Amino acid sequence: MDTIDPAAPIPPKRLVRSTTNRWMAGVCGGLGDFFNVDATLIRLLFVLLTICAGIGIPTYVLAWLIIPREDEVQSIGERMLGRANQNTPAAPNGNQ
Repeated sequence: MDTIDPAAPIPPKRLVRSTTNRWMAGVCGGLGDFFNVDATLIRLLFVLLTICAGIGIPTYVLAWLIIPREDEVQSIGERMLGRANQNTPAAPNGNQ
């Protein structure tokens, strides 16, 4: 019989893009899981933001870039910045 230790720390929830509850990039599914709401409500929010304010699509793309997928450690944006930092040549005097 498994028992749960009430004193054991609960691991913090991690905001990730869903690999199972997704239509495009998994942003809405991941936000729904994180905030414990139905992903359909998040999708409707993005549609309303797109229709009313025109910021739904840019917001979705930004979230896609900064939120990592469930099975990844880094987001797409972090990987892009990491590559950019690795390819940046050092200054001639050794300072960056």
